[in-house]
Amino acid sequence: MKRLRETLGDEAETPRYIETLPRRGYRFIAPVQRRDGVGERLELPLTPESTPRSNGIKRLALLASLFCVLVPGVIFISAKLRSSPPVPKVVDTAQITTDGLHKDVTLRLLSDGTRLYFQEGAFVGPKSTVAPGFVQSAALVHVSTEGGETAQIPLGLGDALIYDIAPTRSELLVGGPASPPLKRPLWVVPLPTGSPRRVSDILALDACWSPDGNHLVFVGGENPKDLFVANRDGSNIRKLAALDRIPYWIRFSPDGTRLRFTVFSNSGRPEDWDIMEMAANGSGLHYLPIHGCCGKWSADGKYYFYQTSRDIWVLPERRTILGGAEIGTPAQLTTGPITFGAPTPHCGRKAAICGRR
Repeated sequence: MKRLRETLGDEAETPRYIETLPRRGYRFIAPVQRRDGVGERLELPLTPESTPRSNGIKRLALLASLFCVLVPGVIFISAKLRSSPPVPKVVDTAQITTDGLHKDVTLRLLSDGTRLYFQEGAFVGPKSTVAPGFVQSAALVHVSTEGGETAQIPLGLGDALIYDIAPTRSELLVGGPASPPLKRPLWVVPLPTGSPRRVSDILALDACWSPDGNHLVFVGGENPKDLFVANRDGSNIRKLAALDRIPYWIRFSPDGTRLRFTVFSNSGRPEDWDIMEMAANGSGLHYLPIHGCCGKWSADGKYYFYQTSRDIWVLPERRTILGGAEIGTPAQLTTGPITFGAPTPHCGRKAAICGRR
């Protein structure tokens, strides 16, 4: 094309014969003569110049359509996430046991959905600066969630203390007889029956399983204020946090991302105790704006139930649009005269609590 232009004496900048069409080709623009001698400019068929502009308009229309679809969706999802779950209410109660034996409301009440596991009998020990842990002649028992006679689980471990139930609902995590300073060897007790097995050589004041059952967190070590995580069999122990007060009643969030626990003050009243939270890796340790003890999440993670000296409270939670958690306003669920404690949500909307007159 360059040589053709040189032959015709044409220039690309000011063409007389051949015009360059960017990204499309060339066009002959010189006037031509018909046989009748009438001069006429020959118009060659071209791809419409509006094509790029049309494509741009189509793209904008497509983006606008996507925007119109996505924005309402984001707004809807955000509104759903931002809306706090309704506060549960106590609409009915049913007495589960009638044996009249003592059940300490600061100790564990566990459930596998069909049965409740707890300890009853004689309990002694201070409830001030030392975490609950002095237990004498307290039997580990179970009863149907529908009520009935309790049945004892023979452990052969002496004065043991139950800590947690496995996510598979097939095992209990138990602390054996305490040795100074109140540390207990960890044991796993198969359900409904079976021989207990020791979890390595761990000594702990308290312990719980992770939601996947692959790890356990415990209070132990040389300092009874330290939190540790280990594999299920007690191997690969790592320190999570060093606290200034003894932690107790450790619980994972249902998604396994957070840990909550009670830290004790000099007061023997649970409403004076603090509840703390941190990430499962030990980061982000902070206090929650509530006071109480012995808390546990509902299975869906929307509620955190805890207790004061006499009553049960609930702390609603919601998921943020970024996947975090935001707590709501705590609400009181029970009001005496019975003393309520050890809240244990289970069986959908039902929850078991320990109460005494």
